[in-house]
Amino acid sequence: MKKVSLLVLIILMISMVAMSFTSAKSKPLGKVGRSRNPVRWMMGEHKIKVLKDLDYSGENDRYRMLDLYLPIGVESPPLVVFIHGGAFVSGDKNRGKPYCSLFASWGFACASVNYRLSPRYKWPTHIEDVKQSVRWLVKNSKKYGIDASKIVAMGTSAGGHLASMLGLMNTDEYKIVGVIDMFGPTYMDESEDGKTRLMMKLFGVDYKKNKELVESFVVLNYVDENDPPFLIVHGEKDEVVPLKHSLLLEEKLKKFGVDVKLVVVKNAGHGLVPVDREKDVEPSLKEILKMEIEFLRRRLCSK
Repeated sequence: MKKVSLLVLIILMISMVAMSFTSAKSKPLGKVGRSRNPVRWMMGEHKIKVLKDLDYSGENDRYRMLDLYLPIGVESPPLVVFIHGGAFVSGDKNRGKPYCSLFASWGFACASVNYRLSPRYKWPTHIEDVKQSVRWLVKNSKKYGIDASKIVAMGTSAGGHLASMLGLMNTDEYKIVGVIDMFGPTYMDESEDGKTRLMMKLFGVDYKKNKELVESFVVLNYVDENDPPFLIVHGEKDEVVPLKHSLLLEEKLKKFGVDVKLVVVKNAGHGLVPVDREKDVEPSLKEILKMEIEFLRRRLCSK
């Protein structure tokens, strides 16, 4: 899960190096084509600033810090919370740089959050940390000039799971108005390759004796009629987190009348990396980014 997700994010990050300190001219979200360099044409009109290593736990723990990307010249930008992947055992907030830089250039504030990792920390530490980061952002929204009254949660792989959980766990402490789940797991099945070892890291070696703990991890168990709209993106040929995960989530959300769009990406494995390297994925990464920006606009900018 770590290796392929990191590859696609590296592709995204390379495209942003030349633009990270300057503002690109605003471009309409119009016609898109095939490209392995999906961000270059997508950058919006706003220059950005980044506030690094904001301590949301108050304990000076590097695993409980976040980076806040802000569009310069935008008053009270709405908030996106990005959660990195890495199989719950690796990765950090730097993986959010491409997405958060892009979204900030389009006028959104974007927080890329760290959370404590397994095997040192067991479930549900991961989601409790993410929830704490959101509470902190809401509490400090005026200090940083952001509008945290409505929030979209987004994540890739393990981060997609956590973003989904954030949206599905109803609370009065903050308002998640949308979720962008990119190829996140929605259940845990020992029959899938490599999952037994991951379950031991997540839940402990005696996880089979604690069915309740394992069930608390399952995204599908939290779906109800009160959930926010979902945009789900998943590679058709993903062998790390099979497409079935997102198909089941889509089915259950629809069952409860929740607005959901599932984008099945052809020729894409985990991390949306092309399986056949001679061909692009379909829809292209540019088209997917366009869908995500449009989703943010609908959920965060509408009255």
